[in-house]
Amino acid sequence: MKTKIILSSVALATLFIFSCNNASTSKNDVATENFDTTKLKTGEAYYQCEMHPEVMSAKEGKCPKCGEMELTKQEKK
Repeated sequence: MKTKIILSSVALATLFIFSCNNASTSKNDVATENFDTTKLKTGEAYYQCEMHPEVMSAKEGKCPKCGEMELTKQEKK
């Protein structure tokens, strides 16, 4: 009986850990760190996090690293 309780607890803890991990990575659909600004023409807009300048995107949204900062509009110079 104790073995079943222990195994059930371990299984539930594992499920909880993996479900929390997947939720945090789903924010990354708005912005990526691999956004290539070299393909943009002069004057074209992109969005960048002020706190994490390495995070850039072609779309508006929130920073996937901090989840709080809005990506601000930038123009290629």
